[in-house]
Amino acid sequence: LIDDEKGILKISKVNYVFLGFGKTNQQIFKKTICNNQFIDDKIHYHIFSEDPSKDKDRFLQGLKIEQLKASEDYFDLPRGFENVHFDKKDVCCASFYEKLNEVTSESNLNVFIIALGNESRNLEVAFEITQYLQEQEITNAKIFVKSKYNELYFTDEIIKIGNLMAFGQAKSTFTYHLIINEELDEIAKQIHLAYKSDKSWDEISLFEQESSRYAAMNIKTKLNLIGYDLVKDGVGISKDQYFLKYDPTNERSWDYLKNVNEAIRYFTPSIRNHLAKQEHLRWNYSLLMSGWFMMSKSLIKKHKTQKMPTRLLHSCLTSFEGLVDLMKFLIDLGITPERADYLIKDYFTMDNLPEIIAKTSYRIVER
Repeated sequence: LIDDEKGILKISKVNYVFLGFGKTNQQIFKKTICNNQFIDDKIHYHIFSEDPSKDKDRFLQGLKIEQLKASEDYFDLPRGFENVHFDKKDVCCASFYEKLNEVTSESNLNVFIIALGNESRNLEVAFEITQYLQEQEITNAKIFVKSKYNELYFTDEIIKIGNLMAFGQAKSTFTYHLIINEELDEIAKQIHLAYKSDKSWDEISLFEQESSRYAAMNIKTKLNLIGYDLVKDGVGISKDQYFLKYDPTNERSWDYLKNVNEAIRYFTPSIRNHLAKQEHLRWNYSLLMSGWFMMSKSLIKKHKTQKMPTRLLHSCLTSFEGLVDLMKFLIDLGITPERADYLIKDYFTMDNLPEIIAKTSYRIVER
């Protein structure tokens, strides 16, 4: 599924199908869409809920992006939510399976996440979908069902057919702790320290803590793209081996841009540049899913700032290419090139990853 020589996905399409959209699936969806941002957008999300129109309007605030396409008061708009689809939750009726057949066709992987708010209903739907997959001879699927029972509750035949796994109990590999990312704090705190902040972890805002958690969560994804993985304990690869793959030409020695014309360095083909662009996609979605929105040029000019936290506005909510236009705009306002170069910030975590991970119980290993 991955071309680790280029750091890209080889697949054509992946579907995440959420059955139910209560608190559990909302949180899983939020983490999943932030963590699955790739340059070639091949991930699709299909959400079946009781009131799809209400959920769409309430949860995907970033859909307002579409309303600004004709506005010249914003930089290049970030990727929107065209790959997120809401449908009515008539689960397991004829129309549902017709839609499911449409969704799963020509897909490399289908992931079902079932959390309907009722234990018995969750299990019932899981069994029915498993049977459907068997009848349609669909083998490229995984089913996660919220249940207090572990995988041993299901028969070996059902597990084999549906690649089925339960979450929600203490010993699950897909537990509540994974959903809220408490286990990532060890890495997240080191990312925060690496930025040399003058505030301790406990002194920063909850939003800033979550931002570091999102960055920590995505490390494994980035490592997988270049043939590595992140595991607990064990013997990891050397720092030199990591950089031989990630940055063989030592581009991480770059300093901030002295002028905008040098920005072309951020767009030459390389794994390091590729992962930086992917990091900006991830960062954009982490803000959009937290209620932030793009900051207009007129507001930037008026307040001479790149963000307004009290209004949840940020000028860097733009495409990777849009950051170059932002830099030009800020320099024209009298801001120094060093302070205006926000592209280089998307390289920070991966450029410093060996030092960050060395201070944790995790190790970088070959995948």
